[in-house]
Amino acid sequence: MRRMQLNEVILRWKKTTKALKIYEQGYGKMLTDCLEKRTDGELVNFKDPIEAAAFFCLVELMKSKNQI
Repeated sequence: MRRMQLNEVILRWKKTTKALKIYEQGYGKMLTDCLEKRTDGELVNFKDPIEAAAFFCLVELMKSKNQI
């Protein structure tokens, strides 16, 4: 998978974030920010952009919880 495929998901999620309640929009921004940092090298093992998005968002969640 290439980064440009993930960009479609990022764009949809950004639009959806705007539709969230004000107090939830920060969470949507954190998710899209997380995905924008990803590179082609990190995406090489994925075929499905939604799977990649979910994986990297969950990794960020675990990092924020400091669980390893």
